[in-house]
Amino acid sequence: MEVLKSLLPDKNLLLLESCNIDEERREVIVLVSSVQTAVKCPVCNEATHKIHSHYERKIADLSWANYGTLLQLRVRKFFASIRNVKDEYLLKD
Repeated sequence: MEVLKSLLPDKNLLLLESCNIDEERREVIVLVSSVQTAVKCPVCNEATHKIHSHYERKIADLSWANYGTLLQLRVRKFFASIRNVKDEYLLKD
């Protein structure tokens, strides 16, 4: 069970926005969003709240019974809070 804890994200940092079945395409579509309000810089360890951008990642090669599965994950990039780190890193949640 400890291995799963290190592989899976904290459930409090994700929000299940929707789960839909497209009968025509025989596909289950799951939309999950990150709800983190801050991340720590790996260089200076300072927390930042400034969001740089949003984007989606899609995993479409999963199967669920006779349906394909499309997992959509909405995530954000944050700006580093210290000036000399800012140019090198965009922090992902």
